[in-house]
Formats: sequence, structure tokens, C-alpha cells
Amino acid sequence: MRFLSRRQPGLATGVRTSRNDAGRVGATTRRGAAVLRQAIQHVEGLEERRLMAAQLTVVATPTPNTGTANAGALITYDVTVRNVSSEDATNVTLTDAFSTAAELNRAHVVFAQQNTGPNFSNFTGGPAGPITATVGRLNAALSATFTIILQTDDTTADGTIVSNTVSVTADNATPVQDQDDITITPRADVQVFATMADVTDPRFSVPAGSVVAGLNTTYTITVRNGGPSAARNVVLTDIIPSNTSFVSFTQVSGPTFAIPAGAPQPALPNVGESGTASASIDTLLQNQEAVFTLVVKVASNTPDAANITDTPVVTTATNDPVLGNDSFPVTSPVEIRTDVRITSSVDSLTQNIEGTFFPYTVNIINAGPSDAQSINFTWATPNLTVPSVPDYRVYYAKNAVDANGDPLAPVKYVTGVQFNISIPASPPPPPFGTFGGTVTTLPAGAGSVYQFFVGSPHQQDTTQHSTIS
Repeated sequence: MRFLSRRQPGLATGVRTSRNDAGRVGATTRRGAAVLRQAIQHVEGLEERRLMAAQLTVVATPTPNTGTANAGALITYDVTVRNVSSEDATNVTLTDAFSTAAELNRAHVVFAQQNTGPNFSNFTGGPAGPITATVGRLNAALSATFTIILQTDDTTADGTIVSNTVSVTADNATPVQDQDDITITPRADVQVFATMADVTDPRFSVPAGSVVAGLNTTYTITVRNGGPSAARNVVLTDIIPSNTSFVSFTQVSGPTFAIPAGAPQPALPNVGESGTASASIDTLLQNQEAVFTLVVKVASNTPDAANITDTPVVTTATNDPVLGNDSFPVTSPVEIRTDVRITSSVDSLTQNIEGTFFPYTVNIINAGPSDAQSINFTWATPNLTVPSVPDYRVYYAKNAVDANGDPLAPVKYVTGVQFNISIPASPPPPPFGTFGGTVTTLPAGAGSVYQFFVGSPHQQDTTQHSTIS
């Protein structure tokens, strides 16, 4: 086989090539270009791998770390950014974003600071977030820690989710992030406290902490929400204690409650009746409190040494973690105080003539405030002091008649509480002595009027010639 040869451009004169030689040269050139491209790509890959050699981690640990938090409570995040590689990370940026737009109204940042590590600059962010911070270099095997505190709104609805996403980027590291979701569960520690005002009266003293039968007693009642969440549908109830009656129930301070609370609570009792005092509010915010006064009157016939116990109670539709402070009994011993008075007056307009009788009017009254028990009184026929007559007495009507000839009793009941009257056993006429009267109960404010008829044994004007003692 003959090979035709021809002169190729660029070859020296006399040098000849065949077609086969030219093909081999072209193939070699193409293979060399491919190898060169592969080498360049390899070098670029090595450089990219060298530049991305840093490896970062980020962890955000919440407190409480239970997946739930109370509405109104603080959530503390401890954030740690760590370079776990042997290469420095450059232009590191930390970003902490909280919640979604709808949830930002339910939580806000109240505190943020760096604790350890190389100083991150441009630590910025508003209450609604996000928070960002940067550092030019985070050396190999170093870390930085941060504390970020969220305040959840105390009115946050049950089941609301607050999300926290912490991300870290760097020029030579793959971005990393950590996300944590916390579900809001409202808890409201509603509380009630009560005190009783000491009873005062100018007529007598009363031991501190005691009540007096027949007088008003005032209780000061405080309702408070200890939080951390807002309390929904708060209702205060106070059953009027036994042996007392309703006088008034008013709010003194705090957010306005409805009085009475409304269904199913009844209307306030009428003055002087028993029943229940109540008040309610739709929402009582964390740390809010309201003050009320309840005035009751202790029954005047309450037994001595009895006890009066008032127990206000508060409830809420929100989960209350502490039930032991939802009621507050106040117990006070009862004191009896009476002011029993007796007066005796003679009918001074009557000319008392021998053989006639004139009345002494006796008034007995209990000015209170308590009912008086087992009352006894005595009334003795008076003596007449006449110097010339040493034994000169007034005698009471016995087997006598009045001016009309009608029988005249020695004692006449006029009005009021009736006593059991005893007439003295007397010596032979003229009769005289001491009358007695008893009654089991003389109510506060009640009284009794009796007339005792007496006469003189001689013709005398007792208003002029006698001294009665």
C-alpha cells in the first residue's frame, strides 16, 4: 500500500506526513485539553473545600424546657454557637427570629445579651425581633453564648404556639439552625383576702377582733390575680353569715366589677335579709386587684360567745394552680353589750289626800345594742320623811278602789314587754314593801311601762312635804 504524502503547513521542507500521522496529532491535542480542564476543576474543588472547611453548630435551649409555658410568663433561651472544626469561620452572623406575625402580639423580647466568647457586634433587634449579631471571625473550637428572654402576654389564648428559630451563617460554613416551639397554657392564681374592722362604740369597749350583737360589722375583701396569666370570668361570692343580715356591698377600688355577678348568681339581698353578695369581671390581668366592703348587722339576739364566720370565695374559668387561697374565712367571737335603764316618776300634779292613791310610773328600756337576758327589777314603796312623824310610810293599794269605786290594783301594765310582777307580802295595813319584776328577754330598743299605785295614811301633799328615796 502506498501512502501519498504532501507537505503540511508549518513543516520544514523535505518533511512529509501522511493522513494517519495528522489524525494522531489531533487526538493527542484534544486529550491534553481535557486533562487540563480536569486538573483545573480539581484545583478549584480543592480550594472550595478548603474555603468551606469550617463547621458550625447552634443550640437554643428554652426554660421552661417542657414544651409549654404559662401565658404571661418569661421564656428564657440559652443560645450557644460553636465552631466544631479546625478551621476559623469568617463573617459569622447569628439571627434569632421569634414567632409569626400573628404571634408577635403574644410575646416580645425583654432582655438580650452575650455572655461568653468573641465579641459579636451589631447586637440589634426590637421587642418583636428578630435579633442579629455578627463577628468577623470565630476561631476553630471556640464558642459564644447568649441569653434571650421573651415575655409572653398574659392574655395569650390557650394553645397559642410561640416559635423561636435561631440560625447561623458564615462565609466558609454551611448554614445551621435550631427551632423550638412552645405552647402557651394560661395559669392564673386568683386569690382572696379578708379583714374585719374593729367595732367601736362610745358607750363601751369591745375586744379587738370581736363583733357585737346588734351592731354592724364591716369586712374588707381583696381579690387579686397573682398571675402569671390573665384570669378569665372571675367571680367573687360571699354568703351572708349566719346570725347576720345584709346591709351593703360596694367596690372600693380596682378594675370595675359587675355587682351583682349576674346569672347564675342571685341579686343582692335586701337590707335586713340573708343571701349572697357577688361581683364579677370578664378579665382580671396579672397583678391586678380589686377591693370591696361588705357590711352586715349581727342579730341582737345572737348568743354570747357565739362565733360569726364570713368566707368570701373567688373563682376563675382559667386554670388556677393554687386553690388553697381561693377562700378566706374570718371568724369573730360575739360580745353582748346592753344598756338597760329604769326610771320612776311620780304624778306630781295629784293632790294626795289620805285614803286616795296616786301612781308612780316606772319605765324600763334596753338601749341595746344587744338583747338583754334574764332581766330583774325591784321597786319599793317610798318612805315619807316628816320630822314630827318618825314612822310615816306610803302604802300601796290593796283591796282598794279608785275614785269611781272600781277595784284598784296595786300595779298596772301600761305598754311594752310584759314582766312577771310579784307583789310583796305585807304586814297588817297599811301595806308596804318591795315589788319585783322578771322577764326572760328584753330585746334591744324595747321597753316596758308599769304604774304602781300608792297612798299616804294621813292627809298630806307628798309633793310638798315628802322626800322619796
